[in-house]
Amino acid sequence: MPDLIYPSELVIKGAGLADSFPQGVEAETSGHCGICGKPHDEGDMVDFLMLTKSFTVENAIFDPHAPYRCLHCAAIMDEKEFIFRWGSAVVTLDGLYPCLKRVHRGYWFLNPPEPPFAFYLQVSKSQHVAWRSPVNYSKDVVFFRLGEDVHKIRTQKVQDGLEATISLIEAHKALHAKKAIKRKPMRTALSFCDMKGQRVGQSELYQWVNEVTDLMPEMQAHVKQLLSLTSSEAYALDFVLTENLELPEPVRTANIK
Repeated sequence: MPDLIYPSELVIKGAGLADSFPQGVEAETSGHCGICGKPHDEGDMVDFLMLTKSFTVENAIFDPHAPYRCLHCAAIMDEKEFIFRWGSAVVTLDGLYPCLKRVHRGYWFLNPPEPPFAFYLQVSKSQHVAWRSPVNYSKDVVFFRLGEDVHKIRTQKVQDGLEATISLIEAHKALHAKKAIKRKPMRTALSFCDMKGQRVGQSELYQWVNEVTDLMPEMQAHVKQLLSLTSSEAYALDFVLTENLELPEPVRTANIK
């Protein structure tokens, strides 16, 4: 397993901003970063932790009463682009990849990068998500932050859901061509979700699936696969089913500054 790394440190390294730290001060005592919890020793360079009145997620930080924050957290919190432009991203040690488009989200849900990496998505503007996102050390079980919530998916289950959906849709197309089913084929077997994952009725089977299994009982095995997905995996599957998934180009430091 890769060496443990704190989220802000990972994001700053991936974004190529390691030379953009604030000047900092020497810590007078050993302790932890009040934001991410990264430990520091007496004499290490840190930054004073001073929360403004407009900071609304005090309950999300490690210790609001700590005197210091690490330089990685200082850099990421002072760089406004992480809130206004790059609040949805996949970050590795080598790059920060924007993740605003469905084709990009679907790609990452199906093809997570080599660990360690972080995967975070804003659901509203000016939302702090980067520095409080979990760091992933596995490609098989992936944690991603969606606004205020952290979700877990099993990538193999998402792949299985993709294959099951394709099989059901192909069966639907064949039956529709024979006029055995009047409903036109759709792009998904499960009710779609919105970008925020807040749509009521998410993960429900569409009626056409029942019509297919009534005529082709062998398709029930694929339905079972879909029903075994968690709501988080169903959310990921909806993006995976987007056509023409693509790996986004990484953000360059010059684009951030």
